[in-house]
Amino acid sequence: MTPPASGTAERSTLRAVGPHLVIAPPDAEAAGLAAALDPVRAEPGTLLLLAAAADAAPVLLGSLDELARTAAARGAGTLVLAASGLAATGPDGRRPAEQLARRTGLTVVAPDAVVSVGEDGTLVAPGGCWWWCRPGGGPAEALGERWPAAATITPLSGGGFWVTAAAPDTRPAVLDRAAAPGAALLLVVGEPDGRLPTAVQLANATALLLDTVGADRPLLSLPWAEPVDLIELAAVLASSLGREVRAAVGLPIADATGHRTVHLAADGTPGWEPYLTELSACPVRRTVTAVGRRTRPGAPQDDGPVRYPAFPGWELEPVAAGLWLHPEGTAARGPRLRRPDPRQPVLLIGDPGRPVTEDVWAHLGGVLAGLPPLGAAPLGPPPGPAPVGPPRLALVVAGKPDVASDAVGRFCARIHGLDWLGPEGVVGPVAPVPVPGPVAPVAPAGPMAPAAPPFVPGPVTVRLSEPPAGAEDVTAVLPLWPEPVQPPAAPGVPAVPPGPVTVATTSGAATTAPATTTAVVATAARPSEPGADGSTAGAEPVPEAATETLPEPVPTPEPAPAPDPQPAAEAAGAPRPGAPEPGATAAAALRPEAPAPLPDEAAPATAAEDRAALVAALGPAYQRWASRADDATTRLPGLRSFTDDDDSRPELVAVLLHHTDAGVPAGRAELAAAARAGVPGPPAVYLRCLAAGLRRLPSHYGGVLAAAPAGRTDLAAYVPGTVLTEPAPVSGITAAGADLGADVGIEFAIWSVGGRRTSAFGEPGEQPTVVFAPGSSFEVVAVEPPDADAGRPARVLLHEVGAIRPAPERLRTWLGRRDAVAPADRIRPAAPDRFRIDLGGAAGPAGEPPATGGPSEEGRTGES
Repeated sequence: MTPPASGTAERSTLRAVGPHLVIAPPDAEAAGLAAALDPVRAEPGTLLLLAAAADAAPVLLGSLDELARTAAARGAGTLVLAASGLAATGPDGRRPAEQLARRTGLTVVAPDAVVSVGEDGTLVAPGGCWWWCRPGGGPAEALGERWPAAATITPLSGGGFWVTAAAPDTRPAVLDRAAAPGAALLLVVGEPDGRLPTAVQLANATALLLDTVGADRPLLSLPWAEPVDLIELAAVLASSLGREVRAAVGLPIADATGHRTVHLAADGTPGWEPYLTELSACPVRRTVTAVGRRTRPGAPQDDGPVRYPAFPGWELEPVAAGLWLHPEGTAARGPRLRRPDPRQPVLLIGDPGRPVTEDVWAHLGGVLAGLPPLGAAPLGPPPGPAPVGPPRLALVVAGKPDVASDAVGRFCARIHGLDWLGPEGVVGPVAPVPVPGPVAPVAPAGPMAPAAPPFVPGPVTVRLSEPPAGAEDVTAVLPLWPEPVQPPAAPGVPAVPPGPVTVATTSGAATTAPATTTAVVATAARPSEPGADGSTAGAEPVPEAATETLPEPVPTPEPAPAPDPQPAAEAAGAPRPGAPEPGATAAAALRPEAPAPLPDEAAPATAAEDRAALVAALGPAYQRWASRADDATTRLPGLRSFTDDDDSRPELVAVLLHHTDAGVPAGRAELAAAARAGVPGPPAVYLRCLAAGLRRLPSHYGGVLAAAPAGRTDLAAYVPGTVLTEPAPVSGITAAGADLGADVGIEFAIWSVGGRRTSAFGEPGEQPTVVFAPGSSFEVVAVEPPDADAGRPARVLLHEVGAIRPAPERLRTWLGRRDAVAPADRIRPAAPDRFRIDLGGAAGPAGEPPATGGPSEEGRTGES
C-alpha cells in the first residue's frame, strides 16, 4: 500500500479493521486494508494499530484518549503501534514511544525503523528493532526486528522447559529441581522481575514443544507472577491448543520426599507449600477451576469440591495465598486473587465488607485440626532468605469484626500459635480478566527445527518462522517523529466493560454476569490498584470467575459491586439539609477517611401482635415463606440469631415477600398506595414488619439507581435542596451498568447511607438490590436535563438523609462509571419495574428534613 502524498487535503482517520486499528487516508480501500491485516493475529491483552499514512503522527497524538478507551474496553494493557520510526531515539535521547506509554498508561511496543506486515502475519522492522516501553518509565527493552518475537526456551534438567520473553540474564538454581509428576510437559513461564511471554509467544512455544517432545498434556507454572496471570494464560493456552491445560500453583519440584509444589521468592529461594496445588483450564466449558489441594499424609485426593472441612454454613477454601474461611457461597474475588507471600501463608477469615462475629472464633481450633501440615520451612524475614524454622500461619480478618470479635480473635490467634495481622482492606475486588480468545500457533515457514537436547544447560532461542524474502505487503512509512512535547498527565479514562462472562464453579454450576470495568490512568498501576476515584476497578456485579479465568465456588445471589470510596464524615458543624452551604474555608476542612461509627443498637423488633397478624394474613403459606427466609439467613451470618422471646422470622418473611414481589399480603403498588395514605390494616402491619426486617440486614454505602414510572418527565418537584420523604419502601439497584427500560423518563441516582441489601433473598445471578425502609428521606442534590445525544433521560441526584452527609462528588464519580457504559451494553434486570417509583409524589415540604438519627445496623457493607 502506498501512503498518501503529503499534500492530501483530507486528514487521515483512525478506524477499526477487524480486531485491529488503522490510521489511513479517507479514500483508502477497506477491502485492501482488511486483506493486508488478515494474517496479523489478534492477541489477548494487546491492541494493535497500523499507521499507514504520511500524516499518521498528528492523527495518533490526537487519538490517544480514544485508544485508551478502546484498550480498556477490550481489556488490553499493551498497545502495539506499527508506526515507522516511533521508537527511534531523538536528539535528546528520548523515544516518542516512551512518551506515549507514559501518557496513555499502557505498555507501548513500537519499532525504530520502517515497519512492514509479512506474509506470515508478523510485523518486521528490517535492520531495526522493536522496543518495549513501560508506562511507569524506565529504560526501553529491545525485542528484535520482528513482532511478536519468538520466546526463549531453556531446557531444564528435570525434563521441563523454561519459557521466557527474552534470553534470561541469570538462572535460579531451584529450576534444576523443577519436575512434573507423570507424563506432563512442565513449562515454567517467566522470570523474577521480568515480563511474561505474550499469549502468542507461549502458544507458539507450547505447540512446538508438544510436537517435538511428544507430550500430550502441558503443565504451566508461573512461580513469580500474580495468580490472575496464571489463570489468564492457562485459559488462553487451552483455547489455542484445543485441549485441557493444567496449571500448578507455585513451582512443582522433585526431591527425596517425592513431588510437591512450593512458592518462590524473587531470588528463587523455595518457600512454603501451597494448599491449593493445581487448576484446570477446559477449552470446551471455557472455564478455569481448582482441581487439586494438598491433603494430610496418607489421605487420598478426593474428587469433590476443593475444600477443607469447616463447620455448618462456612467453608474452608484453599487459595494461592493460603486459606480462606468464609460463609458458604461467598462471591468475593479478592482473596482468591491475593498474591502469595513466599515467607508465610495466611488464613483469611470472613467475607470482605461483612461482619465477622464472635461465634466464628469458637470453631477455629477444629478448622486448624483438619489441615495438612505446612511442610517446608519458610523464608526468613526480609532481606534474609534463610529458613527460620517451621512456618506459621498468619491470621487476616477479611471481614469486618466489631470490638468484641476483634478481642476474641486476637486471643484465639495466640492460643493456636497464629500470627495476628488483624483486619485488612487489601483483599477487595480485583479488576476482571478479559475473556481471551484462542491464539492460533504459527506454523514454521521451513522444516521443523530439531528438538534441543533435553539436558543442555544453555538457553536455546526457538524461532518459529523466518522472515519471508522481500515480503512487504503493507509498508507504513512515516518520517522520523517530531520531538514530542512533554504532555501533562492524562486524566483517567473510564472504561466500557466487556461483554458478559461465565462464572464457573467447582461443583459444575455456572451463571452469567456482566464483566467489570477498569479505569485507565497515566500510571503503571496494575488493574487491582485503586482508581482515581478511590475505588477499586470492577463493575457491578463482580463476576467470581471470569470466563476461562477464575476458579470459583457457587456464587451467592448477592454479587458484590466494586467499592466506591469509603464514606467521609462531615467536619464538626457540617450543615444539615436545608442549611446554607459553608464557605470556601469550611469546605477545606479535613475529613476523616471513614465515617464516625454509628450506635451499635439491636435492631428494634415489631410488636408481637404485628408479627402474629402477618402470620395470620399468610395462613398456611407462612411456613413455606419462613423456610425460604431461613435459607436466606444462612448467607447473612451477621443476622441476629432467633430466640423464643424475639422471633424475627415474620420480619424477614416480610423482606422476602417484598423482594420477590409475591403479591401477598399486598403487591408493591398496593403497598405504596397504602403507605402514602396512612391507612391502618394489613398493609400497615406488613410495612412495619418490613421496616423491622430491613433494619436487620447489612446496609449499603454507595450509589443506587432507581427510575420514575413510564412517561413521568416532570422535574418541577425536584428542586435542589428539597428533602423528599417517601412513606413507601424504595427499591434500587447498585449496578452502575443497569438498564431500567427504554421508556424511563427520569433516573434517580441515590447515594445510600442506610439502604439495606436484600439480594440474599433473591435468585442466583440477580443484580444486587438495595431497599430503603418506609419513611426514608432524600435530599435533592442536583437535576440534570435529558441528553438526547447520549441517549440519557433526565436525571435527579439525591442523597439519603442520615447521620452521614457525603460529598456530592462521590455520587458524580459513581455516575461517571454509569455514563462510561454505552446504553446498548447495559444489562436489564429480570423485572425492571421493581425499581420504579414516583419518588416525591408524597414528599414532605421542601427544605424540612426529618430527624437524622443514624440507622441502627447489624453490619455495614461498603459498595463492594
